[in-house]
Amino acid sequence: MNVELERPQSLAEADLASWRRLQSSRAELSRAFLCPEFVLAVAAARGDVWVASIEDDGRLVGFFPFQRRGGDEGLPVGFGISSVQGAVTDPGAPFDPRELIGACGLDSWYFDHLVPSISFEPHYSGLRNACFVDVAHGYDAYARERREAGSRQIAELERKARKLEREVGPVEFTLHSDEPELLRLLMQWKSEQFRRTGFVDRFRIPWVVETVERVHATQAAHFAGILSVLSADGKPIAMNMGMRSHTALEIWFPTYDSDFASYSPGLILLLKLAQSAPQAGLTTLELGRSGAPYKERLMNGERPQAAGRVSLSARPARRHSPERLLRAIPGARVGRVLDRLEERRRWRSLDPRAGDR
Repeated sequence: MNVELERPQSLAEADLASWRRLQSSRAELSRAFLCPEFVLAVAAARGDVWVASIEDDGRLVGFFPFQRRGGDEGLPVGFGISSVQGAVTDPGAPFDPRELIGACGLDSWYFDHLVPSISFEPHYSGLRNACFVDVAHGYDAYARERREAGSRQIAELERKARKLEREVGPVEFTLHSDEPELLRLLMQWKSEQFRRTGFVDRFRIPWVVETVERVHATQAAHFAGILSVLSADGKPIAMNMGMRSHTALEIWFPTYDSDFASYSPGLILLLKLAQSAPQAGLTTLELGRSGAPYKERLMNGERPQAAGRVSLSARPARRHSPERLLRAIPGARVGRVLDRLEERRRWRSLDPRAGDR
């Protein structure tokens, strides 16, 4: 295996075409987070993004995009806002991940949303499922399948949509808006939601804002930012900033106006997306990790993702004293506190000013 490192901006158009061809060879790789356009958007906002071109016997067989942290630690590109990770490689060309990260000048590469891979399997520490809405056979077939599975979610959302129209005004849906003002409004709503729920506000982090703005402005044949809007009486009440590959739409930053929460506008928007997706050439709406009740009721498919680390050396994991104390106390609330502590540590470590510029 021969590996060459380049900045994403330095890749030739022929390389980008090869990248897209490799994506199309495996359905699980045909996701927007693995598209070169997403990598380019993150690279423009951060200074620590690289791409390894992988050759086998002189033949280009794959690409491995990554972020470099602290010199020799590696992360997936867009770590913290990316829900699909992995190397985009020829399925007929297996490789040794340890050899790959060593050739990238890394001592370790951590992942938490990895596309299942035989090559990476020895490095898994666990598996979790991500869920999706499959509308490959059309919306009517999807709705019928959900009803037959015993879910009343669609009927309930249709009832709420009628109530919204009756009490507020005409309901309109726009698959994509290119208006920057609406994107800024979405960021404002999402920031308020992050603060209400105790999560790190992604939209106070400059590189996240720039990445999302660049994705929103990208409209290409195989990748596009998609800002979907649900309006009532001419006023936006729910939005999703997503992005699409040629067949899958990522439900990336969904949010809504909390004044209309009783109508479940975010879920009505999701239903409108499912209705319009087949006409837009989309076969799946990707909801991310399963677990939320609304996802369980609306999804009709799920697939595994892996977490783990490829490492060349056995560095002991640091255990923070507050975490040691909290783990000694059982309870769901403690688990939520641990999640928030871990999230804050993670985001502090993602400051690109510590990267290799």
